Amino acid sequence: MGINGPTPPAPCPDGEGGDDVGARVPSGQDEPPLPTLAIIVAARNEAHRIAAVLQQYRALVPDAELIVADGASKDATAREALPYARVVTGKGSLGANENRAAAEATADVLLFVHADTHLADVAMVRQTMADPAVVGGAYRLRFDDDARVYQMMARRADQRSLAGAYTGDQGIFVRRSVFEALGGFPIWPLMEDVAFSERLRNEGRVVLLDAEAITSTRRHKAQGPYRLIGRVMLIRLLYRFGASPEFLARLWRRGGDVVPDRMPKGVPTMRGREVT
Repeated sequence: MGINGPTPPAPCPDGEGGDDVGARVPSGQDEPPLPTLAIIVAARNEAHRIAAVLQQYRALVPDAELIVADGASKDATAREALPYARVVTGKGSLGANENRAAAEATADVLLFVHADTHLADVAMVRQTMADPAVVGGAYRLRFDDDARVYQMMARRADQRSLAGAYTGDQGIFVRRSVFEALGGFPIWPLMEDVAFSERLRNEGRVVLLDAEAITSTRRHKAQGPYRLIGRVMLIRLLYRFGASPEFLARLWRRGGDVVPDRMPKGVPTMRGREVT
């Protein structure tokens, strides 16, 4: 269900598959107008930070639509967000909630970002998407801690991104018409972001921006970074072998103490995973 916040100001018009590194900004007298932008912030129990996050994006892109995809927060996230954005609340998966929020948007381009991820350069998305051949892309991943383990994780994420596999904490952006044609994110409990980005790559040019999405390490520090890395590696491996998103979500919730070198017996699979 949606909660209407302030109406955003009117957008200002002034301003084949494969992955490109960096953004190419059109130049010259025939430079096309910049597309309008909707920033969709996924949040759950983020009352302590959501207002500051939205104020930042409003300052960076005053004419953008701001929509919060609230995952049925138990705190005051929705109330804190309402002065700055529309709020769409849902109890489903992250992908389902982001789809509901995207359905409220009218802008040309959708930018999905988590509330605990910081995007300092949002204008680059609009500049990149001014090229009609580009269908979407993502930011390079960085963490808010410079420890070696997090630098290693960020490099691995960039390597995966060059193959067109993005995760939600990278600030995925997409042309709204393409997002709708693809049916939005799969309604999966996990890996919906990776599945969507892999399908997006088949729709046209995708771009890995020469800009960073700086995401929080709070979950890593709470669980232990190496333990979490092992869980993520296991889940990615099982996903590639066809394990169902439901099984992977259960594994994510309870944690995986052992990282096997092959598919465990009895792992539920969903061949040709239906995207619904």
